[in-house]
Amino acid sequence: MRTKLHSLQALRGIAALLVVLFHYRGFLNDGAKGNPTIWDKVFSPGIIGVDIFFIISGFIMVYTTWSYMRGKASLVRFLLNRVIRIIPLYYLCLVIAFLLEGAMSTFHYPDKVQNILSALTFTLYKTSTPPLYIDDGGTYNIRWTLNYEIYFYLVFALCLLVKHRVLALVTWGILVTSI
Repeated sequence: MRTKLHSLQALRGIAALLVVLFHYRGFLNDGAKGNPTIWDKVFSPGIIGVDIFFIISGFIMVYTTWSYMRGKASLVRFLLNRVIRIIPLYYLCLVIAFLLEGAMSTFHYPDKVQNILSALTFTLYKTSTPPLYIDDGGTYNIRWTLNYEIYFYLVFALCLLVKHRVLALVTWGILVTSI
């Protein structure tokens, strides 16, 4: 097992604080509907915390799986570890949110049914709204980042089937092509 990178833990804490401040800015507006305040200007850049989380997540995935052997066993091991770590708590939180929101009222609105089915299956909801994240203001709104984490895990798991050298060449090829 590799050593824990304390500097990354500190960076995760800073990123979390940035995201919290970004979301909290709305409570500081003193009812100034539609009019940007000083708090919007100060805390809006905090949205970069989400990007920092994604970058850290990618690095940690490579860091923790570097010693894995390549092949189907690694793919299964990686996905199983991710499922065990994420799904039980995520589904528990969904059930609690569902119950708190009013379980019975959900089924009277097809939009809400689609939203919870989307939450259960990690599929995008309202994909016509750019950027492609959940923009419904609903109870399950915050999960949009987890959808992308799950997609990343699936692609990353497939990368575990490929040797390091081949993966490096493909990555460089994609990078050069995208420029």
